[in-house]
Amino acid sequence: MTWPTVQTPHQPAPAPGPAAPPPRFPETFTLVAAAVMGAVIMLAGLLLWQNRNPGDDVAAGATTTTTSPLTTPTTADGSGTTATSSLPSTAPTTAGTVPSSTIDPDGVQPIACPAGVEPVICDAAAYVQQARQRQFKEFPPVEVLADTEFDQALLTDFETYRTDLDNEGVMLTALGLLDPGTSLADAYRDALEIGVVGFYDPETGRLVVRASADGTLGDLNLYMRQTLVHELTHALDDQWFELDREDFLDGDAEYGFIAVVEGNARRVDQQWQDGLDAASQSQLEVESMSALSPDDLLRYFTLPPILQQLQLSPYTDGLAYVERLTASGGEAAADTALTTPPGTSEEILHPGLSRAADPEITLPLPPARGTAVEDGRLGELLVDQWLGSTAGDGWGGDRFVTWRDGNRSCIAVDLAADTPEDLAQMQTAAQAWASEAGADRSITTATVDGRSVVRATGCA
Repeated sequence: MTWPTVQTPHQPAPAPGPAAPPPRFPETFTLVAAAVMGAVIMLAGLLLWQNRNPGDDVAAGATTTTTSPLTTPTTADGSGTTATSSLPSTAPTTAGTVPSSTIDPDGVQPIACPAGVEPVICDAAAYVQQARQRQFKEFPPVEVLADTEFDQALLTDFETYRTDLDNEGVMLTALGLLDPGTSLADAYRDALEIGVVGFYDPETGRLVVRASADGTLGDLNLYMRQTLVHELTHALDDQWFELDREDFLDGDAEYGFIAVVEGNARRVDQQWQDGLDAASQSQLEVESMSALSPDDLLRYFTLPPILQQLQLSPYTDGLAYVERLTASGGEAAADTALTTPPGTSEEILHPGLSRAADPEITLPLPPARGTAVEDGRLGELLVDQWLGSTAGDGWGGDRFVTWRDGNRSCIAVDLAADTPEDLAQMQTAAQAWASEAGADRSITTATVDGRSVVRATGCA
C-alpha cells in the first residue's frame, strides 16, 4: 500500500463546488487501488496554484504557516554529524542529540537527524515536525532510487491486482464513465508511469524518491523539496496514526480515510509552499510545470477522464476538508480525523455534516441479472460524476451490484435520497442517463424496506 506523489499537468481550475468534483470509488476500486499504489495519486498542486496566493485564507478561513521554508540546502559539517538546519528553531545540531534550545515555540522537540542523512532531508523532516506539532518516533529512512529501480519499487505487486481493478472497471463502464473495452488496470498503470516522483508505503514504512540524473538527490529543486515534505508528512502520520488499515466497511468509508491522509499531507506541503518568498513561489511553479515531458503530458491527457478525476479528489476535496477542520481546531483536529476518519464521501464534500443529523439510509442489494462481479456503495462523490452534483447533493444512500453479459458490463443501482424533492431530482437525472442515444438502460421506482428508491439498470 503506497502513497505516491505525482506531478499533475497544468489544467483549468476545477469547476465551482466541493473542491474538485471527482467520483467516489466503490468498494473494490478504493481498496485495491489503495493496496496497489495508495488509492489516488495525482498531487494536483498546479490546480491549486490558480486558486491560491501566498497569504490567502482558504476554505472558510484556513490559516497558513509562517515558518521559514526550505529554500536552500544545508551542508554536512564534515565531521560525521549533521549540520545545522535552515530551520534553526527545530533542527538538531548534531546526530543523536537535540539541545533544549532547539525546542520550537509549540514545544515540539524534533528527533535528531542521523549522521549521513542528506541535510535537505533533515530540513524537510524538521519542517514537518514543526508543522504537525509532533516529532517522529524514529527518523524515517529515505531511499533515493534511479529511474529503473524507482519504477520497479513503485509497481511492486501491481499485476496481482489486475483482475480486481478490471472487475471494478465493469462498474465504471456500465455507468458510462469508462469506454467499453478499456482496461482500468492498464489505464491505472499508465497513470502511475507518468511523472511519479516519490511515494510512501505505510505497510513497510518505505519512503522512496526518484533520483536526479546523477543517481543522487543532487541539487534538489523546490518541487522535489515539496515532494519530500508531502511524503514525510505521510511517514510522521503513519508513525502516530497507522495509515496501513484494512478495517473499513467498504470503499466509500476508505475514501473518507484516504481523503484525510492525502488532504493532510497536501495541507502541510501547501503551507510550506505558501511560506516561500515571491521569487521562490515563481520558481516552484516553473519547476512544477516543467516536471512532465511533452510525451508524458500527451499520455496524461489521453487517460480516461474518470481516472483523472479519481486521482485528483483526495488531494483537492481532502485538502479543503482538512483545512476547514484545522482552521478552527488546529493540528488536534487533523489528528482526530486521522484517528476516526469520515465514513462516507458525503462527509468529505459537506464538512460539518453530522451523521446523527443526516444518517445514511441502509439498503439491501438490488437484484442482479447474472453472476455478480461485485457489490457495494457508490457514494455521493461517484453519483456526482455519474448523474451530476445536483442529483448527488441529495444522496441519502445507495447499493449497487454488477455482472457481465457476454462482453457487456452491467449494473443495477438503488438510490435513496434525503428528501422527496431530492429523490425527484435523482430520478430526472437518471432518466436523462437512460435516454442517451444507443443506451441499453432503464429507470424504475421501487419500494425497498418501505422506502421509495430510484432503481437504475444498464449495460454497455
